[in-house]
Amino acid sequence: MIAFVFAMLVGLFLFIADRIGEKLKSNRIVAMNMLTCLSSENDKNKLIIRALSYSCQKNIDQIEHPSENDMIAYNRKWHVTIAFKQIKINNQATWICKGTPEKLFPQECR
Repeated sequence: MIAFVFAMLVGLFLFIADRIGEKLKSNRIVAMNMLTCLSSENDKNKLIIRALSYSCQKNIDQIEHPSENDMIAYNRKWHVTIAFKQIKINNQATWICKGTPEKLFPQECR
């Protein structure tokens, strides 16, 4: 009987671990899709949802522009956010990104 209960607990643990792994994998896919969609847009200051391709719209729920040089995109279903800030380096405008949760994004966007 104890072996049966132990086997059931191990099975339950493995099932939960598998589900958590699948959720993390799905979150990472969404994060990378968001990053790919937004990185290819040069004029992030004026970017709106309707301007994105259909495949990008599936990954991004909302875009906000808190200031002229900032853009924040959300995927609320998967709890993923990516923010872009425009900075000038040697009189050249460039965008830096910060994604959350950080573990889903490449090093350049943490």
